[in-house]
Amino acid sequence: DTGDGSSPALTSSAATVSITVNDTVAPTLNAPENVTVNTGPGATTCGAVVTEAQLGTATATDNAGNVSVERNGVPSGNIFPVGTTTISYTATDDAGNTASATQTVTVIDNTVPTLTAPAPTSVDADSSGHGIIPDVVAGTTAIDNCGPVTVTQSPLAGTVVGTGTHVITITATDAAG
Repeated sequence: DTGDGSSPALTSSAATVSITVNDTVAPTLNAPENVTVNTGPGATTCGAVVTEAQLGTATATDNAGNVSVERNGVPSGNIFPVGTTTISYTATDDAGNTASATQTVTVIDNTVPTLTAPAPTSVDADSSGHGIIPDVVAGTTAIDNCGPVTVTQSPLAGTVVGTGTHVITITATDAAG
């Protein structure tokens, strides 16, 4: 009490404190589904083109703002080789936090080799009426989109057969079987 009937004067002071909220939470990243494709009939390369639509799009979200997604591992022209290729995705938010995810692209070689057989041939029978099956593999051309081809014949060269017409089956097999 001030003694004069008035109330005491109230005084106060104020101060401010600054606080910074740091974003330390990584974004959430979902890679697209894994992809499996075949080289296909008539393929001339040991791989397959995988379109952007087949690859799909990664999705990312962040708790505090924008997020960008970068993709790495897609071969030039989107031509993926036979086998499995891993594609990596990285999501980065405005604070520099990152998340990673992967997708695989598997290319299966299902292209059969091309095969050109030699012209029909004949052999002379010996005195007992038998002939020997010739080696027709040497005159066969086989090409495959993924490399070497094994060529076999049945019956085998050197097999003794009687007179008449005989069918020789030539088989070309690539590394994928």
